[in-house]
Amino acid sequence: MHSSEDKIVKDKTIYGLVIQLPATETLSKEQLTFNTLLDRMKKAELKMEAEKASLDILLSECLSKVYPVHQEVNQLDFHVVNELYIYFKATSFSGIRKKVFIDFISEMIDAILLSPHGLNEEQANKIISIHEDINTVSSTKKSKKAEAKTKELEFEWLISEMELDLFENGYVIDLSDLTIEMTEIEINVRVEEKIKNYTNRSFDKNFSKKEPKKTKKQLEKEARDKEIEVLKGKSISSIYKSLAKIIHPDLEQDLDKKLQKEEWMKKLTVAYEKKDLKTLLEIELEWAKGETDRIRSLTIDKLNLYNEMLRSQVQEMELQAATIYNDNKYILLTYFAGGPFYIKRWRPSFSIKHLQQKKRNSEIILEILEKQDANTKKLVDKVLKDHQREMDY
Repeated sequence: MHSSEDKIVKDKTIYGLVIQLPATETLSKEQLTFNTLLDRMKKAELKMEAEKASLDILLSECLSKVYPVHQEVNQLDFHVVNELYIYFKATSFSGIRKKVFIDFISEMIDAILLSPHGLNEEQANKIISIHEDINTVSSTKKSKKAEAKTKELEFEWLISEMELDLFENGYVIDLSDLTIEMTEIEINVRVEEKIKNYTNRSFDKNFSKKEPKKTKKQLEKEARDKEIEVLKGKSISSIYKSLAKIIHPDLEQDLDKKLQKEEWMKKLTVAYEKKDLKTLLEIELEWAKGETDRIRSLTIDKLNLYNEMLRSQVQEMELQAATIYNDNKYILLTYFAGGPFYIKRWRPSFSIKHLQQKKRNSEIILEILEKQDANTKKLVDKVLKDHQREMDY
């Protein structure tokens, strides 16, 4: 064997599926590919396990140290929003100041609700009702000019949709003479007249939704792909059926072996449903005698089929390993890190420091708001000026 083959064998002894030949023989290209795919699969599994272990440790630390502080901040901010709302309802504001105030409260509410907030049901409902109320206040009537513009845009969209619909049915008709003053009935009558008088049917002859005629090579490839899919299904099914006969617990009298077979049967069924060829082959190796010889003696066509199935499975596993950060299990980490791709660089201490500072600020703000005195007005004025400058009103 070549040294590269030896390396794969050493790395893959855990599977027992790796194809090994006597020293006097050389692995074929298909056999080497089979071993290499198993090697890639193992590496993907090890990467997945390592990433999960690392993320689970980070998640545990996040839940025990970061999340509790975040909840405390949200509790304080809930009370800050409530006090701001009380102040808002009791104070008369000019147009622009009212808009700035409403935007500021809305942003605070959104920041709380879009985070893992930790509010109880009553608090959540309260803050939602505040959000709805202040936005109802901000919804002033549109000017006649704005309303006219909106109607104009809606009409243009309607005409473009009608023209597209006609085009898809084989008609190239100009509807630019339709006007916004026309009623729906008038528009429909005019369109029907245009269709009735439509004489340019040459477009219809050329208009076709049929795909262009495929070449002989394309048809052969499609036929081959379909044949491969059928063979894949048959291979998976045949392995599953043969193993089910051996492993099925209903055929076992010994209680301990019956329980063992029940677990194996579950594993077998899951592998079959997922089309997990590697696991099916491993189970077959465990229960069927001479499996190594059987894999070694597989025909080139059979190996090519197995290789194609394994390659798809490997690619899926490698993608899962690379995108494990997107798993919903780690959504809390994603939130505090600022996105799944920043989790690796994120440290709980960063968030804790930031949250503790935010907590101190919220405590000071809440204390001033609760007094509802001259200092409250100064604070609100400063907040609104700062927010107005940020939003560039």
